[in-house]
Amino acid sequence: MDADLFANDTPAAPPPRWQRWHSALQPLRWFGTLKARLAAGVLLALLAGMGWAAWQMGQVAERELIAQAQWREQQEAQRAAAVVGRRLAELQRALAAAAAAVDPADLAAPGRLASLLQGQVTLLTMFDLVNVADAEGRVLISLDRSGVYRPQVSIADRQHFRRALAERRAQVSGPLHGRVAGEPVVAVVHPVLDGERVVAVLGGLIRLDQHDMLADLAGAVDASGGLVVITDAAGDIVAHPQRALLMQPLSAEPRLAAAFAQWQRLGRPLQGGAGGWHQPGQVVAMAGDGASAWHVWRAMPEAALAAPLAAARGQALQHAVVVAVALAALVAAFLGWQLRPLRHLEARAQRLLWSVARRPRSPQMTGPTPTARSAG
Repeated sequence: MDADLFANDTPAAPPPRWQRWHSALQPLRWFGTLKARLAAGVLLALLAGMGWAAWQMGQVAERELIAQAQWREQQEAQRAAAVVGRRLAELQRALAAAAAAVDPADLAAPGRLASLLQGQVTLLTMFDLVNVADAEGRVLISLDRSGVYRPQVSIADRQHFRRALAERRAQVSGPLHGRVAGEPVVAVVHPVLDGERVVAVLGGLIRLDQHDMLADLAGAVDASGGLVVITDAAGDIVAHPQRALLMQPLSAEPRLAAAFAQWQRLGRPLQGGAGGWHQPGQVVAMAGDGASAWHVWRAMPEAALAAPLAAARGQALQHAVVVAVALAALVAAFLGWQLRPLRHLEARAQRLLWSVARRPRSPQMTGPTPTARSAG
């Protein structure tokens, strides 16, 4: 028998109301609807737009934050350089007062010279060690808080000693290994004059291992990984939180090596502008003291500066996702409300088709099937 005999073109009956509600409440069926596709498109567009806007605003905010940090670090570096300059000036004034009190005749009598210097309480408080050397560079006497010594050493080859003789004024050395102290020191020297002739040099030594030259600058460093380093005119480290780096060039400090190389290429300027030093991952500032040519370097990690901004950016993105989902849901609801006439029209068309299909057909309208005619 031909299969066309069993063909049925009658439209299917519309499902009951409860079945339509049950189907509508199945989430997996929502994704196949026009509303769901439109809502998904709106959600993706909102997420893309909000994400791009949040990222762009974060980039602008990060640039502004780093620029402000560069300006702030430069101000702190200048303040610290001024503190270092005042401290060195105080040391030089103390030596100048003590040198003026030295009688050139006492240079031949170490006992009288020692008594004179032991009476300089302020001098022994400001320096760890006090030396007197003659014009040939031989150390005549050395004293500290514990006593008086007569070391058999010469400082004739020291640059700061030669400059004091030639210029007849106070000098400050860079970091060097003290021949009397036997450890890293900084020497501040002042000539002892007999008229216009330099007859001796009075020097005060500061032990870098024991005397923290960064003590007054500790307040300028916060708890987010900031670094402060003091260097001399040549770029050798005078003060550093890690004592092992004392007397080393600033290139030994990884957080300042690139900025130090740039400083050398620029001719070792005394001052630097805010944001002028390029060090990967760091905000670097530098300022110098005009009298001593010592420099204060500061470094602050960019990651520490941007950490609060990154956290805020993450929160903003989370809020943007929530807002986008809510807006997409509102769009889906609005589309559903706007498309209600189409649903009513669809339901009415189904009812009409069902009613027509259930209506009995007359033989004149239906006619014999092709199979029946062939059988007759």
